[in-house]
Amino acid sequence: MRPRCITRDLVWGVNVPKAGFEDKAFYVWFDAPLGYISMTQEWASAQGQPEGWRDWWQRPDEVELVQFMAKDNVPFHTVFWPAMMIDTADTWTLQALLKV
Repeated sequence: MRPRCITRDLVWGVNVPKAGFEDKAFYVWFDAPLGYISMTQEWASAQGQPEGWRDWWQRPDEVELVQFMAKDNVPFHTVFWPAMMIDTADTWTLQALLKV
């Protein structure tokens, strides 16, 4: 895989908390997939089932996650996002993200 930048020269967004990167912000596709989980949390809460999001995102033996995406988003959905989820040490629905 080719190197891929996760920052941009932006005045808005999530700042990079590292010396020398004061003028950088994380590029949207680095953290945007986390919105899929938070959106599901919001939906489940609105349904009166605040923990219902876990039925989709934390039951890998029962849920198959299938995504349709443009080719530019493939590295973020197949490498960055699963890596962030795996790093939490929680159980996540990942297997379909890793299928080819």
